[in-house]
Amino acid sequence: MSSSPSPSSRTLVLHPIFLGLFPLFSLLSANMAWAGLGEVLLPAGVVLAVAAVLWITLWPLVPQPHKRGLVVSLFWLPFFGYSTIVDSLRALLGYREMLGVGALAAVALLAAALGLAFIAMLRRAPWELVGATKFLNRISGLALAVALLSCAMSYARQAPSPSMEPATAMAAVPPDADALPNIYFIVCDSYPRADYLKSYFDMDNTPFLNALRERGFYIAERSRSNYPNTMPSLSSTLNLEYLDNALAPGGWDEYYPELIPRMKDNLVVRTLRARGYEYVAIATGLFPTDMTGADRYIHPGDKPYTEYQQRLIEITPVRSIFNRMKKPHHHRLAPFVFDTLEGLRRNERPMFVFAHVLLPHLPHGYDAEGNIRLDYPPYKEGWRQMTDLVNRRLTEIVDSIQRHEPNSIIIIEGDHGPRTSWQDANTMDLLPWKGTWEEYIRDRSANLSTYYFPDRQYEGLLYPEITPVNTFRVIFNKYFGGNYEMLEDVTYLSPQGSAEIIRVDTVH
Repeated sequence: MSSSPSPSSRTLVLHPIFLGLFPLFSLLSANMAWAGLGEVLLPAGVVLAVAAVLWITLWPLVPQPHKRGLVVSLFWLPFFGYSTIVDSLRALLGYREMLGVGALAAVALLAAALGLAFIAMLRRAPWELVGATKFLNRISGLALAVALLSCAMSYARQAPSPSMEPATAMAAVPPDADALPNIYFIVCDSYPRADYLKSYFDMDNTPFLNALRERGFYIAERSRSNYPNTMPSLSSTLNLEYLDNALAPGGWDEYYPELIPRMKDNLVVRTLRARGYEYVAIATGLFPTDMTGADRYIHPGDKPYTEYQQRLIEITPVRSIFNRMKKPHHHRLAPFVFDTLEGLRRNERPMFVFAHVLLPHLPHGYDAEGNIRLDYPPYKEGWRQMTDLVNRRLTEIVDSIQRHEPNSIIIIEGDHGPRTSWQDANTMDLLPWKGTWEEYIRDRSANLSTYYFPDRQYEGLLYPEITPVNTFRVIFNKYFGGNYEMLEDVTYLSPQGSAEIIRVDTVH
């Protein structure tokens, strides 16, 4: 009679895989509005490969599988907790600079020594750890299942809404395609209005604005964004309407999944495509504004990691490697976006060009000359340098467009205000707001807003208080025989820490 398998041999060691995958899907579930489901595939493959390498490498040191599984599972704690450990040490020591190679080597040696000491203790211990394996399998499996379910529910909320028809308040017969102007829609993330740049950042933006005026631009000097964040702002702008705030009883975070399909399948693009336009989009590295469905989607050959993948990198030791390779955040796409805009040319059809530049928003990974930083400057200084960089490149882009594509509309705007309570470039934490409600409104909504029409005729169309929801109403009326009424220029925002969405009418 053959003997039955022992309980030890019947219990699979699964928790090293579950615990390695859990942080990936937990982070994804918390950021589904900013990440596509496919972005987790590469990190998941890396985690499975690392788990396999550790399992095989540790075999001679820890032959017993349940003990070896515990070692692999414990490896994930300092790996995914790296940023918490290192940043806590930096804060404790009052050290703001990037840790040097020597300091990092010392930390790595200490971690290795502690790991080997634990393995030596585990080898001598008489425990089989079958019960511990069963417990860890169940707990880690449940945690991973909850994270996966959360991702699935968020992804379901992003299902495309019924396609919108092109705008009907337009001339039925489009003009001759050859006569249609290109339309460049350039969104600079968090670019503030000139008066706010001066009052808070102590930066005079007059030279840049005057340079635009000399090139025929109209500057909306008292503009405000309609919403305080990128997704509601652009979703509203690209659909020519205010959002239905009843969809967001729990605040902006609950609203975001519904906004993604509205951004990617928007009324502006549908209307212009129906009139013969080629939709051109430049890669951003940010899922909601990465318009991969454009007719011409332009991205670098070595497409960088995404916002979600960057967040994963930031919590692991990989960040120290990438920082020394001069590969900061996805914001490194900004030079590519600028270069592409400067060299972009029309083919057989007029172009609608969408470009979202993730500057001057944090983190400030460049200096004023466009050189990559390995550490972040003080908040206000970084913002001034980022704005100088953006201003210089935008001026070059405008000159190129006006030289090579003179029949072009150019819209350059900030999608919202700078959010000056967001002052820690390392942790991206929000600080408590200390100003008045009126100051908070300006902080979140005082945005750059500039327009260029080829005929330079703005009278009766544009005005100092115009907000983005009316941008394409003006353009469609002027260039396509539209009959859009101008909407009230209002802002919707929430007090910091509140889910309530408040309408603001008059503060400029």
